[in-house]
Amino acid sequence: MVTLGILPPIGLLGLVSDIVGAYYLASSFIRKRPEEIIQEAGSYWGYNPSLLNSMVEQQVEAWLGFTLLSIGFLGQSATYATGGLQNVLNASQFLCSGLIGIFLFLVTNIVKHPLLKWRLRVVGIKLVREEINDYLKRKPEDKSYLLNNISRYLEFLQLKRLQGETDEEALDRVIKICLHK
Repeated sequence: MVTLGILPPIGLLGLVSDIVGAYYLASSFIRKRPEEIIQEAGSYWGYNPSLLNSMVEQQVEAWLGFTLLSIGFLGQSATYATGGLQNVLNASQFLCSGLIGIFLFLVTNIVKHPLLKWRLRVVGIKLVREEINDYLKRKPEDKSYLLNNISRYLEFLQLKRLQGETDEEALDRVIKICLHK
């Protein structure tokens, strides 16, 4: 048996949750390759698409990390709230805690992708909305700039071009989504 003193199973699960949460808080920074850093440090007209994607990913990972850290601290707090119950974990309970940690990591990774997609869409709508509003204030009748950027707008909004859809129809759809018209 593995003796962990006054650490009951819930306290160990709290520690495991903290470790997985800390990984997600730091992962956007520690996983970044030099090529990505160079690309994000570059200057672009309007905005840097690499930096935009990276910052949204950092935000999602921070939300997940904070959530797991909070759960972990609650688990550890439960240990102290119950008076630090004396408990001993046997090897199978210790192994189970490790498996729960792996499970938490996998579930968080699965949840991360839809959250990232959703958050990129939210940020994309805001970015495209501001660009369209700014342009239409200056040149309300001339949509040539907007039409030249329709592929970029569709990409930001995670939209696919409809079969047979013209640039003008796609732009109308983008404007309807972004400006709620």
